[in-house]
Amino acid sequence: MGYISVIMKLLKVLDEEEKGKTLFGGKGYNKTLDWIDDDFLGFIVIKFPEKSNKRGVLVLKNNDEILAEYKNNKSHFKGNKALKEIKKLFNDDKSIIETYNTNLDKINEIIEQYPNHSVQKKELNEFSIGNLKIPKAKYITQIEDLEKLKEILEENRLTGYAKSKEENSIIVFVEGKVKGGAYKDEMGLLKRDESILDIREKSPYLVAEFMSDPPIDDLIKQIKFKSPEKFWESLKERPKEKKDAGGFGKSKIEVTSNGEPVEDAVIEFKKGGKDLGIAKTHANGRAEKKIRPGEYEITIRKKGLKEKSFKLYIEKGEKVEKRVELETKKINLGLQILTKNNYPLTAANVETLKGLKRIDRGKTNDKGVYETILPEGIYSIKIENKELEKNFKIDLKNFSGYEKKILIKFDKKNIVKESNKVNKELKDVLKEKINKYLPNK
Repeated sequence: MGYISVIMKLLKVLDEEEKGKTLFGGKGYNKTLDWIDDDFLGFIVIKFPEKSNKRGVLVLKNNDEILAEYKNNKSHFKGNKALKEIKKLFNDDKSIIETYNTNLDKINEIIEQYPNHSVQKKELNEFSIGNLKIPKAKYITQIEDLEKLKEILEENRLTGYAKSKEENSIIVFVEGKVKGGAYKDEMGLLKRDESILDIREKSPYLVAEFMSDPPIDDLIKQIKFKSPEKFWESLKERPKEKKDAGGFGKSKIEVTSNGEPVEDAVIEFKKGGKDLGIAKTHANGRAEKKIRPGEYEITIRKKGLKEKSFKLYIEKGEKVEKRVELETKKINLGLQILTKNNYPLTAANVETLKGLKRIDRGKTNDKGVYETILPEGIYSIKIENKELEKNFKIDLKNFSGYEKKILIKFDKKNIVKESNKVNKELKDVLKEKINKYLPNK
């Protein structure tokens, strides 16, 4: 089998004094690059003994992959697919690796003539997990489990990370050695050893190499494992059952009011005073949430209903079900009624109406205070005694508290019975005088 197209072209452009250098085979891709100068301009030819049908060529510009071509009896790949196959060849003990130096002009000439052979490098943009900032990186490969990551890091001294596709889980490594990790969900951000159990359950992972030397010392300080060996050991302990079964429990809460399911009730989860997310009930009044083992403070809120708080304890792998009945929210309404001279209006009649329906009726006490308990809603209040009368509305429909106090002070506009009072006093005086002259019965 002869040389493939790019190799033929490259050999033709070489000057006679440019010589190839043969390296031992089977040393791994990154180790091969370590033997080459950082400013290397040229190409690598990887081949096998004469009877083999495998050939590959990789063009490097400043030690960076530019073009790739691979061919055997069945396949002929160019670009990224070729690069993937070529990297496999580097680990074969029978491979023969040759490097050829050339100059920039000749490399650029080859690049222009073979655009279909270009290696397209996918960049992964900078992203965040909680308050952690992860620098942009060069995509390497995708793995389905972390055992594969161990193999990659053993073969290559990568500095970069492996992240879940959802960008909520990350492992950072430096020169092939795992340094730390983090995991985030609706319960919050876990770092260092606390994140190991959750990291190991996420898949697939995208493996990437940092594109330069970003300042990652602070990042590593925040997520550093006490013992990286513990991370690899945890993979052996992974349960065969359903994912997440080992590290979580599940809460199932049903919310009702007057025996009927309550939809869109908000269930707040706290642990040690820290907010750990919410859940909302469905039309059947139920909500489920996966939570880690421990004791939680649960608060349930729904407009028009009285909020309720309680503690919930859950163990690993446990499913806890709880039914909660919310009472109709009632508000303590207090009115203090004063005259225009700031005297308490005592024994005044107070009537509470909702529409045309009377809800409550009572009298003010010796301090001019009237108190009642009302559900949320809009009410009409009527206050009157022999001399004074006042009507007003009060909106308790979206009232957030449980107690409302109102100070009501009468002014001249409220004295609607003053003339009646004067007329009555005159009649009483006149009647008294007349009675003096009437004979006793």
